[in-house]
Amino acid sequence: MGDLLRTMQDEMPLVEPSYAESHGDEQQKLLSVRVAENILQRTGLRSSLRHCARWLSVGCDDASLAISMMRLLAVRNVVVHCEGTLLYVPLNTSVDPSGTMTAALITSTYQMAR
Repeated sequence: MGDLLRTMQDEMPLVEPSYAESHGDEQQKLLSVRVAENILQRTGLRSSLRHCARWLSVGCDDASLAISMMRLLAVRNVVVHCEGTLLYVPLNTSVDPSGTMTAALITSTYQMAR
């Protein structure tokens, strides 16, 4: 089992929110804006005004889409949750400092889910 988990971590690392105290709020805000803009350009999905530290909330057209995307992201090793039509995706400046991996995961998941 340990070998399987190591292989999974190498091939598709766990995307989870950053819990390190060394990353300031300003860096998290910049990452949030960057990822939100990238997702909007690629999918048309807008980030919500609802802010939660180390998470980006993405507004989906309906709850069904949010749930489908949540399930697909979980299978892809992303810690994710949804509340109604809002999909919460993690921001992690250590694992994904530019936010490109997170935006790409959201984009491809959106394309699969719709």
